Amino acid sequence: MDQNKFMNLLTELLETAAANGGQIAVSDVEQWFDEMNLGREQMTPIFRYLEDNQVRILEPGETAGPEAVPGYDEIGGMEPSADEELYYRMYLEDLEAIVPCTAEEMTALFPRALAGELEAADRLAEGNLHRIAQWAKRYVGQGVPLPDLIQEGNMILMEEIHALGSQYPKLDPADFLYIIEKKCEAAMKEVIREQRGQKDIGEKLAERANRVMDLTEEIAEESGTQATLAQLARRLHITEDEVRDIMKTSLDVISLAEAAGDPSAFEPEES
Repeated sequence: MDQNKFMNLLTELLETAAANGGQIAVSDVEQWFDEMNLGREQMTPIFRYLEDNQVRILEPGETAGPEAVPGYDEIGGMEPSADEELYYRMYLEDLEAIVPCTAEEMTALFPRALAGELEAADRLAEGNLHRIAQWAKRYVGQGVPLPDLIQEGNMILMEEIHALGSQYPKLDPADFLYIIEKKCEAAMKEVIREQRGQKDIGEKLAERANRVMDLTEEIAEESGTQATLAQLARRLHITEDEVRDIMKTSLDVISLAEAAGDPSAFEPEES
């Protein structure tokens, strides 16, 4: 197998899945590596790798859900909650004390900020805060509170403006605003994806814990004895350490043991 080619394909596949809202169909994955003639055993680690990177694998016939961040090219693509709408109005009211930068003022301030003048950089930053609020509103309803999105965008704005002289010495104001917008979009999308990934991880851990609980009950019913760690590992086709980790990270070990009726059942067997 051409290892470099394989790694490039894997990286491109992960990027494609991310661009598709963090999801991809089984058939697409299989076709992606079709030219490498991989067997089922060789494909299994690929699916595991995608799942570990928070990619949802769509089974045959399963319909793709919405992208993680839909409508980011349109302001207000989703309706904010009542609390978010209230915060948004209050935030805009606070910004009323700050006059937004006009195109003419931007043109005048830009060379001064490029030259390292702190006062000009600060004015550019505060005069564009209203833009961040507008951009952040595009992402409401995606699992991240609006205040957090605005804060993320404000940080990008401040960092980029105060790095003008070193990063963008020949840029005009219009192009710079475009760069700021795209960087804010990317940062907000990443925050949303991270939040979604944490949720998916939590759901996956709960699912694994439930499988251990169910299997514990099955073994008890079949054999009339409490399940051991080794039995669970064999039935789940994983190691004893992995079973132990699932119990530790997903649910309280004592709760699992009490559900099984025998706390000592989850102690390692004597070799």
